[in-house]
Amino acid sequence: MLRKIPFETSTEILNRFDLSEESAALVTPDMAPSTVIEALDKAGALPDLVNFIGHALPPREGICWALAVTSDLNPNLRGGVTDLVGAWVREPQEGTRQKLMKHMDAMKSDTPLYWLSAAVAWNGSGGIGAPEGPVVLPPAWLHAKALLGTIALQMGQDEAEVDRARAVALIRGIEVANGGWPTVSENTG
Repeated sequence: MLRKIPFETSTEILNRFDLSEESAALVTPDMAPSTVIEALDKAGALPDLVNFIGHALPPREGICWALAVTSDLNPNLRGGVTDLVGAWVREPQEGTRQKLMKHMDAMKSDTPLYWLSAAVAWNGSGGIGAPEGPVVLPPAWLHAKALLGTIALQMGQDEAEVDRARAVALIRGIEVANGGWPTVSENTG
């Protein structure tokens, strides 16, 4: 059993999102999460693999995972937003979450850093509306959609780039699922 995905079966996780038709034919809810991860990896189903891991991990761990994948795939994106996300992973403070929400306003939504910021902003620990308005909490698992966006925008175009992204997402996902904190123990800035 994976330490941060403490389920005997994948029923609860698979109820949180929709698998592609191809992946749904490969896995069943009664499979252990580690078995589902193996099957999706073996099939090369990167979006479903990322979605499964993102919906299986608790929000903070999922954000740690996406930050580690980003740091590995795109070291040129280190600094600024990734430093703020790393600070939030180490110590999830509302002020840091609010700063990341403000950064989102200045970013284009077609960048991994936008979606990484969104994952923190939408993790469920605070409101997503204007600070002066009523508290509006995000829908459950919205942060996991942002994790998918973060990693999907880094997959690359050719088969070798996609394979590298899959390998990094899998390695870092298993590391975090087993209780590792790569963005806490490594210098991400």
